Amino acid sequence: YTYKLLNKTTKAVENVHFELISPKGEIKLVRHENFDVEPEALAEGTLFIEINASALSGDKNNLKIGVYSNDKLIETTTARFLAPRSYK
Repeated sequence: YTYKLLNKTTKAVENVHFELISPKGEIKLVRHENFDVEPEALAEGTLFIEINASALSGDKNNLKIGVYSNDKLIETTTARFLAPRSYK
């Protein structure tokens, strides 16, 4: 997945990271570290989402993702996760 975060404020948003709220899983940034978003700036990047197959229901699953700054939830967003299909 790719992300874009826009900071419309005059203060930097520090130590930004993502957490998967539902279903349970893990989000890994390609850069492997938390980051800051400068005032009135845009941050872009790529992330991977890992979910255990037992947590998936069907081939299209809705995800709820939390955006955190210093462990404080600042925004939530949703995404669609397409599970691998198995052909028999």
